[in-house]
Amino acid sequence: MLRILSYNGFVFIEMPYTKKVSSYVRDVKRRIELRKIGNRINVGKISGVESMPSYAHNKTTLLNLMKKTKIKKFKIYLDNFGGRKRLLLRFWKT
Repeated sequence: MLRILSYNGFVFIEMPYTKKVSSYVRDVKRRIELRKIGNRINVGKISGVESMPSYAHNKTTLLNLMKKTKIKKFKIYLDNFGGRKRLLLRFWKT
């Protein structure tokens, strides 16, 4: 994203917010099954089809990501977005 972003342009990313990732979730009605692998990685099945692994970020992991990619101007915060509490990341190309 940073490579194709114009100077002074920004990226806005919203993601689910959870304090703790559960080790296993099953919703029989919707045919959803999720399980935790390792510390914060989730994999699941929806109607029997395996989904791609997803990573459950928190403020610390996003901060580490910004440092590792050497992005200097960014904002990480929690807010209501779409009627739910979400973790939000905004960063600029400077």
